[in-house]
Amino acid sequence: VQAAGERITVARGPALPRIGLDGSTQRDFKDNSNILTAGLFGITWEIDLWGRISYGAAAAEESYFSAADDYQFARLSLAAAIGKAWYATIEADAQLKYLRASRDATAALLALTEKRVEVGAANPFEAAQLRRALAETDRQVEAARLAARQNRLALETLVGRPPQGIIPVGTALPAVGTEIPGGLPVELLERRPDVRAAERRARAAISVSCCRIPPP
Repeated sequence: VQAAGERITVARGPALPRIGLDGSTQRDFKDNSNILTAGLFGITWEIDLWGRISYGAAAAEESYFSAADDYQFARLSLAAAIGKAWYATIEADAQLKYLRASRDATAALLALTEKRVEVGAANPFEAAQLRRALAETDRQVEAARLAARQNRLALETLVGRPPQGIIPVGTALPAVGTEIPGGLPVELLERRPDVRAAERRARAAISVSCCRIPPP
């Protein structure tokens, strides 16, 4: 963005007056002295008769604003990615918590059922079903644990921390404080920085094309 802003100054440079100073000296070897024999001072100013300079400056300005919009879009994209990773991590932690509770309940029910089978008060088929359910729950717990760790690693990477999988995120989803303003779909598109940047790049290309049109 800063480089694009400096290009605006460069594009406007030809429209500014230029001052030149030139001189020549002659050396006298008899007394070892320098004598100024000629001097020239001049001011030049290019007239933007065909609009070449103005079109070039307009193209540089549009390029600057498109770079600023791209920068804003990158910041918004990063913030959205961090928010998405934050919510996903909280959700994965909650899912892991509930799966572990379900696993403990299934294990306790299996132990009770096996005791009932020993005394003949329950069908062995019920115990076999609970063992399969417990094995499936163990698989789900492991998958949820890996998902929660991956979400934490992604979140730590996005916020610039070393990926260790230890960043705290809380236990509840944060509430949305303000209502998102509505609008027509076209108006919502106009608010997007990437759409504005594309529009400004198109204007800059048009200005560049106008610069290259030969005068009549």
